[in-house]
Amino acid sequence: MSTTHYIPGSSGWASQKVNWGSSSAGNGRLRLVVTRTYDQTTNKSTLSFRAYVCSTVLDGPFQVTQGSTVKINGSTLYTFPQATVFGAAVNKSTSWDQIVRKSGAAAENHWDLTLSHDAGGNLSATVEVNLTMTYTLGGTTYVMHWTNSGTLTASEPRGSTITGVTNPATTQGSMTINVNRAGSAFYHKAKVKKGGTVLVTTGAFATSTSISVPRSWFQNYPNDVSLSCTVEVQTYTDQSCTTAIGDPATASVTVKADSGMKPMLQSGYASAAPYNTGTAAAGITGCVSGVSKAQVTLDPSKLDMSAAVGASVATIAVTGGGVTDTSSPYRTGVLRDTAAITVTVTDTRGRSTARTLTVECMPYAAPTLSLVTVFRCDSQGAEDENGSYLSVQATGGVSSLNNQNSLTLTAAWAQGGGSYGAENALQSGTRCILGGTLDPDRKLSVRITAKDSLNTETATAVLLPPRIWAMKFRPNGQGVGFGMAPTEDRVLQLPAGWKIKIGDTIVAQG
Repeated sequence: MSTTHYIPGSSGWASQKVNWGSSSAGNGRLRLVVTRTYDQTTNKSTLSFRAYVCSTVLDGPFQVTQGSTVKINGSTLYTFPQATVFGAAVNKSTSWDQIVRKSGAAAENHWDLTLSHDAGGNLSATVEVNLTMTYTLGGTTYVMHWTNSGTLTASEPRGSTITGVTNPATTQGSMTINVNRAGSAFYHKAKVKKGGTVLVTTGAFATSTSISVPRSWFQNYPNDVSLSCTVEVQTYTDQSCTTAIGDPATASVTVKADSGMKPMLQSGYASAAPYNTGTAAAGITGCVSGVSKAQVTLDPSKLDMSAAVGASVATIAVTGGGVTDTSSPYRTGVLRDTAAITVTVTDTRGRSTARTLTVECMPYAAPTLSLVTVFRCDSQGAEDENGSYLSVQATGGVSSLNNQNSLTLTAAWAQGGGSYGAENALQSGTRCILGGTLDPDRKLSVRITAKDSLNTETATAVLLPPRIWAMKFRPNGQGVGFGMAPTEDRVLQLPAGWKIKIGDTIVAQG
């Protein structure tokens, strides 16, 4: 498509007076008519210049003086040869007559050149003329002269601009791109790029387009939850989008991975079983509260990573009983009551999904002792402080653990300050006669112990004092005790806590 421009305007320049021949200012006018053809692909215009003159005062076959020039941006576009070559048949009127070559190549009736527009599609060219025309009649030379300059300006729309992009955009959603259409015939195509990788190219659109944002854009970015991308919009001359105009317009956009892009744990992925190895519950089936651990087994076929496009499993953590285990076999700490075990799968993007397992633990407590009765007796079990036997009775209890737990009830004793002897079996709730050689003159500590299948013990001790004597001699006559049986030769003994007084005066105190 071509456009026409007039320099300096449609009315041209008025001629100037010179100091030779017959000349007066303003007798003639000169204008350049420029036909401009623009090439969108190269952003250049081809200019074809023609010169026209007119005069309302003079007429005749005027000739262009040799050496006259037309310059563009300081460079000579054309220099006219000898005077007989170019001229114009000027008529005394307001019509414009073209300066043409009288002989030779008619192509020289116009002068062409190509100029570049700037990046915005703008062109500005300075045009200078130094041109003289003469006509001689009856010995008088009539002169029209111009030394003038003017500016040719033109603007061609270049690429459209981006006015808006959905930012941030999220996978499973859409991204809308809006442009300010630089020309009514222009169409566009858009690309979304991550670095040098093109994620998508749209079809042709006029002013707006919407792009679906798939998770697949993250396929090659396993560690990223967001991508810094560039939107490029290329402008084309028409809907066919075959001829591009200028460079693409660009805008930055962040693409985020939607919250559902993470590992998916299907039902049955994790299961927990009691783990009693190495614990007090080693022989027990099931989970014992406060004693047992659990071991978690995972089924990899039920771990779905398809939604976490491009990512892989980074860590698996099993948490329970105050312990987190991150390697197989996955074992918890000690569980209690109704215990929760959490299995967490984290991918390389740091996205996690968790499943919670519930383990019901069997109630468990240490064995109990109740209704404990201990006294000195004779061989028939009759209570007797002089007896050398013991009557022992206690009731013991243990946690059932689904009938897997059993009670062991025993009694042992220590005379004086000695240590405890062997354990003697008891039956819960049944009186048992023990001993036979016990010395009633020595204090006696009787310990009753309840033990269960987990080797947990509960014990209680009953202290039996020795017989009480007002005074007693040693069998060998070598010692005497007051309030107690003497235990040493050549010693006068009193029980601990007694005093010796003479009158009201304490002379010794234990």
